[in-house]
Amino acid sequence: MTDLSTPQRAGGHKLPAGRRLRFVTAAALFDGHDASINIMRRILQASGVEVIHLGHNRSVEEVATAALQEDADGVAVSSYQGGHNEYFRYLVDLLRARGGERIKVFGGGGGVIVPVEIAELERYGVEKIYSPHDGQRLGLQGMIDDMIGRCAEVARAAAAVPESPVGEWVADLSACGLPRFEPRAASHVETRADDHANARDVSGKTRQAAGALNASQVGDTASTAEIADAAGTTIDTTGTTIDTTGTTIDTTDTTDTTGTIDTIDTIDTIDTTEQPDSAAFTFRRLAQLISAYEAGRVKSAEQEILSVLAGAIEVPVLGITGTGGAGKSSLTDELIRRFRLDYGDALTIAVLAIDPSRRKSGGALLGDRIRMNAIGDWGDGARVYMRSMATRNASSEITDSLPDVLTLCKAAGFDLIIVETSGIGQGNAAIVPFVDESLYVMTPEFGAASQLEKIDMLDFASFVAINKFDRKGAPDALRDVAKQVQRNRGDFAKAPDAMPVFGTIASRFNDDGVTALYQHVAEALRTHGLRSGGGRLPMLDDLRFSSGRNAIVPPARVRYLADVAQTVHAYRERADVQARVARERWQLTEARRMLGDAEAEADAGAGAGAGAGAGAGAGAGANAAANASADIAEGAAIAGAETGNHTQTQLDALIAQRTAALGERERKLLEAWPQTVTAYSGDEHIVRVRDREIHTALTVTTLSGSKVRKVALPKFVDHGEILRWLMLDNLPGYFPFTAGVFPFRRENEDPTRMFAGEGDPFRTNRRFKLLSEGMPAKRLSTAFDSVTLYGEEPDERPDIYGKVGNSGVSVATLDDMKTLYDGFDLCAPETSVSMTINGPAPTILAMFFNVAIDQQIARMAQQQGRPLTEDELAAARRTALENVRGTVQADILKEDQGQNTCIFSTEFSLKVMGDIQAYFVDHGVRNFYSVSISGYHIAEAGANPISQLAYTLANGFTYVEAYLARGMSIDDFAPNLSFFFSNGMDPEYTVLGRVARRIWAIAMRERYGANERSQKLKYHVQTSGRSLHAQEIDFNDIRTTLQALIAIYDNCNSLHTNAFDEAITTPTEDSVRRAVAIQLIINREWGLAKNQNPNQGSFVIEELTDLVEEAVLAEFDRLTERGGVLGAMETGYQRGRIQDESMLYEHRKHDGSYPIIGVNTFLSTHPHEAPQPIALARSTDEEKQSQLKRLRDFQAQHRDEAPAALERLKRAVIDDDNVFAVLMDVVRVCSLGQITHALFEVGGQYRRNM
Repeated sequence: MTDLSTPQRAGGHKLPAGRRLRFVTAAALFDGHDASINIMRRILQASGVEVIHLGHNRSVEEVATAALQEDADGVAVSSYQGGHNEYFRYLVDLLRARGGERIKVFGGGGGVIVPVEIAELERYGVEKIYSPHDGQRLGLQGMIDDMIGRCAEVARAAAAVPESPVGEWVADLSACGLPRFEPRAASHVETRADDHANARDVSGKTRQAAGALNASQVGDTASTAEIADAAGTTIDTTGTTIDTTGTTIDTTDTTDTTGTIDTIDTIDTIDTTEQPDSAAFTFRRLAQLISAYEAGRVKSAEQEILSVLAGAIEVPVLGITGTGGAGKSSLTDELIRRFRLDYGDALTIAVLAIDPSRRKSGGALLGDRIRMNAIGDWGDGARVYMRSMATRNASSEITDSLPDVLTLCKAAGFDLIIVETSGIGQGNAAIVPFVDESLYVMTPEFGAASQLEKIDMLDFASFVAINKFDRKGAPDALRDVAKQVQRNRGDFAKAPDAMPVFGTIASRFNDDGVTALYQHVAEALRTHGLRSGGGRLPMLDDLRFSSGRNAIVPPARVRYLADVAQTVHAYRERADVQARVARERWQLTEARRMLGDAEAEADAGAGAGAGAGAGAGAGAGANAAANASADIAEGAAIAGAETGNHTQTQLDALIAQRTAALGERERKLLEAWPQTVTAYSGDEHIVRVRDREIHTALTVTTLSGSKVRKVALPKFVDHGEILRWLMLDNLPGYFPFTAGVFPFRRENEDPTRMFAGEGDPFRTNRRFKLLSEGMPAKRLSTAFDSVTLYGEEPDERPDIYGKVGNSGVSVATLDDMKTLYDGFDLCAPETSVSMTINGPAPTILAMFFNVAIDQQIARMAQQQGRPLTEDELAAARRTALENVRGTVQADILKEDQGQNTCIFSTEFSLKVMGDIQAYFVDHGVRNFYSVSISGYHIAEAGANPISQLAYTLANGFTYVEAYLARGMSIDDFAPNLSFFFSNGMDPEYTVLGRVARRIWAIAMRERYGANERSQKLKYHVQTSGRSLHAQEIDFNDIRTTLQALIAIYDNCNSLHTNAFDEAITTPTEDSVRRAVAIQLIINREWGLAKNQNPNQGSFVIEELTDLVEEAVLAEFDRLTERGGVLGAMETGYQRGRIQDESMLYEHRKHDGSYPIIGVNTFLSTHPHEAPQPIALARSTDEEKQSQLKRLRDFQAQHRDEAPAALERLKRAVIDDDNVFAVLMDVVRVCSLGQITHALFEVGGQYRRNM
């Protein structure tokens, strides 16, 4: 039997009785790379630690607030987007200033944080920054054990102090209870509906922590005592960093990497002197007392004092419970938002969120805080205190310490206490005795109505919320639950729809079902002492459920991925059947011909007949193609001709049967094949388009005089083999486009598209000009800094300031965008611009289009020598939009699954994506891609190549269904969709493009009835960032070259080759030049690359193609079982699979079973020798200050126009107008941050997932 009574902690570190270690884990501000920190928080939990996981993109304010409110022992933060010097120093300073000096700060960032910076940060007070070398030396568990050991030592030392501070804490709480706040003025609106600590006042100015920042000086070294007490934050044991696109790159290191730093912006100890915030002080004392209660360190006399305080005030308590996965945390957050809005942010609210402990390890994942967007400071000081609690030794959904914690919260003087329990089963109702009102949260999927009779909480709950009311069967569920509650209460005098049962969609911003629930809950709580007031939200007296339940993908189409899989399977089966028919007919026809030859031989003489027969047989090679058409015509003639007085032979009948079984489309393919062979057999291919001929050379002559064909044809004789190949492979440019979507590559334009982005727009503009120098085609690809990627703008606050212009270019205004592309004609046919941005993509795209339009207007005005008329201005706008070429990434589904730069709610983001595409249709934007459906970032997050391809194509089909549901025609929008894949070292990458093109083409034609242009999947490839390593860094170019080679062999439409030093820094000019040279050498020097279909005809390529295709279709079926892409996202299916695959890679890399040359095998014989210094590209202080000044100048110039423009934008969202069309005007007078925050107010903010 298994003993469940004692936790078996993996770490084995001794702690004082009743003591558990608590860690806050997060990824740094504007950093979406959470794969590593997720691995670390899992190992922490398995090692017996209670983990409060905040997820990605967390500011110093958020991390420090969470650590203080949760009374954490350590903080672990991963940082891969630069700005780590400012971030970690600011975090240490903020914790010290707010009484968290004992909280240890741990960090990691792979090769991004170089040894010299690690040493500086640890001297400043960061407990430990783990380098790739540490990861290689200690391993994953070893690093976790080191963190736990350091914190456990502090815990033991604190417990050994004879004088307990608890009495002092109780005295502080008694003397400094929470104040009573007055409501805000009615005109004061919430400017930031989340816990991001980037709140801005109505003028758009960022609220900053008090204190000056001197970012040009190196801070003073912290004392030994300060270092010992420093607080802690994070980890990436795998050692990953980012390239200029903001993607994770493996940088595991076994050697100390040193670097020369062009500019390291570091800061003195920040003056964190703040205005006294009595609420925040009370919250800190409360956090410490809760920990003391949990550890049994509160004396009876002290408990008595607290009980008296608690009894002196009536504080209502709302209990929220329900099944696991019902959305309790999201609903709790939405209720808190409404309490704050309705009361003008006058209430102080305590939130106690309980999650289960793991019996085996004693650890716990306290995951409710990650879902909270409404608990932060809205600008007037702290209002919401949140404590995540583990059940520990309790056997129910609440912790044994809950009564004491409720006493503490009441003693502190909160206006409202909310308790959220862990997920419960049918027979649980433990929360009821401890609360005044209870809310039971469930979903529509509860099975048969008889199951409701078993749910204990339906007897006791004051209110029932059927959350996720947009799911199938929700109205029926509402009716059944209401009837059951009516029966349980015996309240038959009222109608079932009068029962306190509500249908809600907590995931939808401003959901009216949630508002209706809130208003009834608030009214009930007023009878238990909730302050009077409120009433700012419009009353919804008669509403009981969410209205407007329009799904992004209609319920009737939820099996769209299964339909696609079935369509592809059916097509493949048809190809096999038709190939067999064609083969048999060819065999029968050849047999009939040979019989005829034999008869002729007998009549005319053996010699002449034999010669004719041999000649026909020999024609199988060179003449097979010519004979194919004649055979078809002959077969048809034989099948249908009258034989006069002779009876039709059995052979003729069989030929007729096979001819009838051959499909019309397949017959035409075979008929056209001889002409295709002829067309490709000469020295020149000629195609007539309209009234002109296009001539393409078909051969390349080598130095040896050999003629290498650009497109090599198969030598098949068998008509079945010919037809099967034509149906499943075919030549480049022909359906199903397996070998490529165009017949030939462009002669004057290589597929090279190199990313650039660093510093301010002036610096990146210079890099663009360097990359395009001497190139006939200007193919620019823009990487934005992480501040821009998250829709924010430059600011002096240290955790923002440090990231401005690092790992990308800073763009905050239309003026920045004009500077960025100065000197490039954006409407020229040889110019193409790609922009890697997602969350704020609509705003950035509107800026870009305005630059193109303004260029066209200026050009036409110069030509005319006068200002343009209104008609001429309209014509200039049309011309610009119809001619501008490029791509914006804007793939919000991928962001939720892997990349994490979502900023708005998913529903709102998808709506605006549809608005962009509708605008493209309305304005004839045909040369610009409205989305780049990206698998690259899914791969960088850890997915293997099959998962990357499956999830990317599935996302593409989801956009198709969403746009069709909006009423758009498939051929109006499908040509505006593009794709973006990663290449790597695994064999499946070799056929990624082949599989993607074939599945897409078949589905578009066979399932959606799309035309040929829509059937062509065009994709960009970037070599793998994850395969770049900080150790043996020169080996990176070898890996990149191999990956570029298979991309070119597969006829990708554009290609980015990573620079070898992107494992550590933004690439330098020299490293970028080497990366470009890789492509040029392949395209211009490498012999086999002169042929444009080298993959065709390879047995292993064909086998891999079929294997990968089948694996992708199987994944489509698994997604379908989970409700399609959106349904799977709701349960975290894709993210979970990606993390599992990432963990497998990391483990196999660390144990050496996955060999990586120079990393875990073929190691240097001199590992301790210092490597050559690497220049680290950092934005300069001058560039940052320049951006701040330019931003302020722009805002000052348009201060009178901006408010009205922002109101117009918000009204467009509320009225469900085309938001992008309005953005085209708004970006002319509003900055990126102003627009983002305006959209937060009406579109909602992204809610993070675990």
